[in-house]
Amino acid sequence: MPAVVESYDARLQRANVQITVKSSSIREGGERQAETVAVINAVPVLHAGGGGFRAVFPVTRGDTVLVVFASRSIDQWLTKGGIVDPAFDHHHDVSDAIAITGLRDFAHPLANAPSGRA
Repeated sequence: MPAVVESYDARLQRANVQITVKSSSIREGGERQAETVAVINAVPVLHAGGGGFRAVFPVTRGDTVLVVFASRSIDQWLTKGGIVDPAFDHHHDVSDAIAITGLRDFAHPLANAPSGRA
């Protein structure tokens, strides 16, 4: 889901994010209703990397991110690392969100984005 960063803790590399696509449902009378999703707090922010290197970008309020939801609880893994028992049996829960930086909508493309090889 696309989301906007409300705040970012650079030391812990986690953000509070607001999902930007409303949740929708059909009421008993057949009426469609769309509601804003609550802010998701303390979402780990992925900084791509490997082999001892990372591509780290500053994350600021208003940045758009892609939020993905792990298929199992990541609470134990976030606290302990390694191979863990998830301890909770929920799936794709908002508490298991991970934010990936750099997502942009078509209405706000990057200005002066490179279009060729350097």
